[in-house]
Amino acid sequence: MKRYVFHTSGVCPPEIHLAVRGQTLERVRFVGGGCAGQARLTAKLLAGRPLAEVRRLARGVPCRNGTSCPDQLARAIGQLAAGRLPLALPVKRLVKPRPCIAVVAHAEGRAGLLARAADKARALGAREVVLLGDAAAPGQPAAANREALEVIKAHKIIALRGPGDQAVLEAGGLSARQARTLAAMPVQLVCRVGETLLTAFHGGHLLDLPGYSVAGPFGLEVMAVAELSLYLEDEDVLPALEALAPEMRARAVVFAHTRRWKRVKLGGVDFINVGPLAARSRAGRPRLELALLSAGRRGLRLARRGWAA
Repeated sequence: MKRYVFHTSGVCPPEIHLAVRGQTLERVRFVGGGCAGQARLTAKLLAGRPLAEVRRLARGVPCRNGTSCPDQLARAIGQLAAGRLPLALPVKRLVKPRPCIAVVAHAEGRAGLLARAADKARALGAREVVLLGDAAAPGQPAAANREALEVIKAHKIIALRGPGDQAVLEAGGLSARQARTLAAMPVQLVCRVGETLLTAFHGGHLLDLPGYSVAGPFGLEVMAVAELSLYLEDEDVLPALEALAPEMRARAVVFAHTRRWKRVKLGGVDFINVGPLAARSRAGRPRLELALLSAGRRGLRLARRGWAA
């Protein structure tokens, strides 16, 4: 079954979410506004019907602005038939809690460094190794990007799609298999470290990706970090972030947008910005760095680990 997101125009709900199996509409949701009762009834009546039949029934139904929620659904199915409707962005979910995970960021085609970081993380006790985006980079040779993708597979790294990965995907130069690997990369991770519910992503670039949904998992956390707090850089808005934090489901939000290490605890939520994999020591020597997140007696523990490159 495939899931799609359609951004509406002229109606109350800003999004329509479709679940499609073959040529059948399995489920539909009108998200973000409008009459909830009518939306649920419409969804129940249309579930399990052929897409062509749904499009025929819904097309041209009037409400206001020359369209309606059913009419917008018909337009979504039309885009789907034409191959223009984006798939919902994939999210990686780990069902079982992990006692410890390692997080790295900005590998940018440096396959050897990424492989060493994965080996080091597991030697330190990490159950999972998470790359917060940019396994590939548009400035790297295609061969380097391809090798980095092979390292991800060989070392069983959970790689999230970053803006560099997206740029490489759009530019081409990869094999068909590797392009599919990039396209299938999740943009977000949801898991528990001990009892701490955590969500991780690279940054706000995913807000601009086709298929992004404001009603997606932990959308409030993404919007608050990317839009409200400016990735914790503007401390003047941190009180507003603190006021919003109790409404968030995640108790830890991990990201990598600014390429700087920073940790702020606000309103019961741990906000952690992870720096790049390749760094420099105070003496200017190259080093590798990762974040080790583990379950502690008082919640999430963060250890920043580095070693000579």
